[in-house]
Amino acid sequence: GSRMPYYNFAIRTTKQDDAMLSCCHGRDAMWIDFQAKADVSTELFGAMEDVLKPIGFRKHWAKGLQNTDPSYVVNQFPLIGDFVKLMKMFDPAGKFRNQQGDVWYREITDLLKNREVAKQSNCSIMKAKSRTTDDTCLVEEVEEFNDELVV
Repeated sequence: GSRMPYYNFAIRTTKQDDAMLSCCHGRDAMWIDFQAKADVSTELFGAMEDVLKPIGFRKHWAKGLQNTDPSYVVNQFPLIGDFVKLMKMFDPAGKFRNQQGDVWYREITDLLKNREVAKQSNCSIMKAKSRTTDDTCLVEEVEEFNDELVV
């Protein structure tokens, strides 16, 4: 018969740090680390992510990324664009990326391009409405980053 999978989990807290792609970048974090066999956990973990999205959880880069919407992940890391620029500068040929890294690199690059297009579009609209000829445009970020604890 079918049995409920057995899940180990741990809860811990971590102080904020300044690492560019850290789950703790700029905010203290509470971690809930679930460990289970991937083949029986995908549906459960997807449901858990849906529950945790409203509080702005940040995904661990080495845990189940294949189950997560890339745009959600990109929006949770404020310095991801800066990281991609550095990555292009120091590793233009991608020698330090693996297959999974290449997949995420493409996803992140596409999402950042789309974000930039949206910002430029918003800027053009704001300039047209204010009838300004000034080349500067102050547009608030489309993405807001939650200052709550990370789960």
